[in-house]
Amino acid sequence: MDKVPLCTPAWWEDPMVLISDSWLAQWKRRSTPHVPCFSERVNALTRTGIMVLIVALLFSLFNQDMVTTLSYSIILGLIITLPDIIDMIKAPYIQEQFVARITPDEPSKLSWKTPPVGGSDDTYDDGEIMTLPSPRNPFMNVLIDEIKYNPLRAEAKSVEDPVVKSTMDDFFRVNWFSDPTDVFGKSQNQRQFVTMPSSTIPNDRESLQNWLYKIPGKTCKEGGRDACVSGTSGSAVPWLN
Repeated sequence: MDKVPLCTPAWWEDPMVLISDSWLAQWKRRSTPHVPCFSERVNALTRTGIMVLIVALLFSLFNQDMVTTLSYSIILGLIITLPDIIDMIKAPYIQEQFVARITPDEPSKLSWKTPPVGGSDDTYDDGEIMTLPSPRNPFMNVLIDEIKYNPLRAEAKSVEDPVVKSTMDDFFRVNWFSDPTDVFGKSQNQRQFVTMPSSTIPNDRESLQNWLYKIPGKTCKEGGRDACVSGTSGSAVPWLN
């Protein structure tokens, strides 16, 4: 079974979702406990509006009355999308910057009854051999038990990837902490949690060492005499000599 991100990106972040994320996929998600994200609702409304506009333009070619056709089409489009628009306005988890947030002191029928995923391995798969966000490890760091039970884990994918960033934020928000006062989407409660520079086992010490000392090979402690020589100005870093 294909696994998908917790929330589909909005169309202004990835315009291809208007084509790839079809109405059929939207209705399939409606039959699951997954609460539709704000971005998914916006995508659906945008897609419906585009289709209504295209149909209206096609009809206007036959009746030669574009104004009347567009007027009826807009009214019909509003009637079709009215339930979703009302649901978006009334949904308690919608806050500013189109970020779904759940306030613990305001329970509702739309809140998560259970975590959005079933287990630590239940995350999306984009086909690349890399560690991706999961509920128990949203920041993709090396866990203590992985040193013994998963020593060959792949490196973490870049947090600059828009899908990774969105999924990481959603897992952190739902499974860890929720800041109901963060109405501007600053995610300040994530500041003490970071993705470590080295996300493999063992740590990639050699590349950091060679970059830091500019002398490939052993450190001073391991017998590399060149790395033990300090500069004339007292510097302990050889490449500053």
